[in-house]
Amino acid sequence: MLIAAQAFTEKTVGELKPGSLFLFRQQWAFMGERQAQDLEGERKEKVLVLLQGEHAGSIVRAPEGVSNYLTFAEPFGWFAAIEPGVLPKADGQFPGSLVISPGGLVIVGGEKDHWGDIDHFAFLLKGGEQVQPPTDRFKRFLNWSVELCHTERPYISLGRILDVAAS
Repeated sequence: MLIAAQAFTEKTVGELKPGSLFLFRQQWAFMGERQAQDLEGERKEKVLVLLQGEHAGSIVRAPEGVSNYLTFAEPFGWFAAIEPGVLPKADGQFPGSLVISPGGLVIVGGEKDHWGDIDHFAFLLKGGEQVQPPTDRFKRFLNWSVELCHTERPYISLGRILDVAAS
C-alpha cells in the first residue's frame, strides 16, 4: 500500500504536541509529557518513547533546539492497531507495549535509574499525558502497529506506518 506524501510535514520539538509521533534519528518515536522536579520545583517535561530499533521502549528526554522532525500533517493522524486474533500477553518486555487501561490506551516506556533498574512510565496515546503505569499485565499487547488515518475518519487505515514489537 502506498502512503500519500502529503500526509507528512516537518515540525520542531517545540511545535510537536504530546501524543505526537515523529521520526527521530531515523526511527519513530512517541512524544509524552511527564512531571519532573528540579531545584526550581515541578515542571512538565517532554520525553520520547522510542518505538523502533535496539532501544525500542526506552524513554529519552526530548531534544532542545530548532531541528525539524518528520511528523503527520493536518488533517492526518494516527491510531494504534493490533492484528485480528491477537490476544493480550502476560510475559515479555513491558517497555514499548500497548496497554488497555481504565483511562484509555497507554504506551509504556522504560528508563534506567541510578542503580540500573528500569522504571516504567505510562503515557496516554491520546494527549501523551503521564499516568500511573498499569499493573495488570494481562491487558498488554507486545506487537502492535501505527496506522495512518484522516482525522475525520480516525479508525480507517490509510496505510501502516510501522510495526512495534516490544518482545
